[in-house]
Amino acid sequence: MIIKKKRVQKVDFLNSILKDGQKFVLGISGSGQHKDALERIGFKADSNNESLLPGIVGPVTEFNAEGRYNKRKDLPMETAYRQVEWTWEQWSGYNQTETMTKIVDVPYQRYQREFVAPPAVELSLKSTENGKIVVSPTLIFSGKNYDLIKHVINIYLEVFGEVELFTGGLDKIESIPTKRLNWQVLPKGEMPWAQFYDKVKKVVNAAPEGSRPVVVNRLEQINGYKPDFQAIGVAGFNGYVIFGFNKLGVYICESIFYGNATYVFDKNWEALSRLTKAEILSEGLQRDRLIHRAGWDAALRDTLK
Repeated sequence: MIIKKKRVQKVDFLNSILKDGQKFVLGISGSGQHKDALERIGFKADSNNESLLPGIVGPVTEFNAEGRYNKRKDLPMETAYRQVEWTWEQWSGYNQTETMTKIVDVPYQRYQREFVAPPAVELSLKSTENGKIVVSPTLIFSGKNYDLIKHVINIYLEVFGEVELFTGGLDKIESIPTKRLNWQVLPKGEMPWAQFYDKVKKVVNAAPEGSRPVVVNRLEQINGYKPDFQAIGVAGFNGYVIFGFNKLGVYICESIFYGNATYVFDKNWEALSRLTKAEILSEGLQRDRLIHRAGWDAALRDTLK
């Protein structure tokens, strides 16, 4: 069955095709006609048997990668803070001034927010006997999975404009191993800031313009502790950088977007790299969260003592 729509609102129409509890996958041909769409979500021209969290191309893939915040207008307003770089001129001698800068917290009122974690559905580009195919994880048709099934269908419709449903040959499709592409691991060893900044320019530029000096300040401070390696998120992980301190057993995940916090893990890098974005954002897996507020630098220093 092939679905061609802008978006689906319900999946009841699948009742005539699938039985309750039946397994299936959603997919699309990985042939040349979808080359541009594949590159937009992170696959390369020579990608083969690889999987990734799709990059953001619209509202569905944005929710899939980053989740969302629901405004709680039924609750009292709260005071939140955003960090900005404050610049001023300070007298430094007779008729002389010196430009000074520092990061400050700016308070503002907002509705309380409730975070909805991203589904973090990854897609895999696999080579089969019938050619390349872009497939979803195996899904089970049941009422409790309707929202997930609708979400996966809409990912395909947003990216490719169509999607096909497969019920046969699932064992063969599942048995094809894939390599995950969510992280670009930089060469190991100490990397001076100027060299590292050249690697993360795209990450910094993805942040809102007013936040970029703050993002640069945090990345530079963490890098100043001389991590053993750094990994930059790609595709749907864009905006995340991991700093590995192997001897300490500490792995710092800095996000330019989410939760106004730096995430601290004590998992090894191999285990951390296998986590989905939803798992990375889950407070149950973090050793600590360093809030992006005044005192962040001291908390970072204590973490890396």
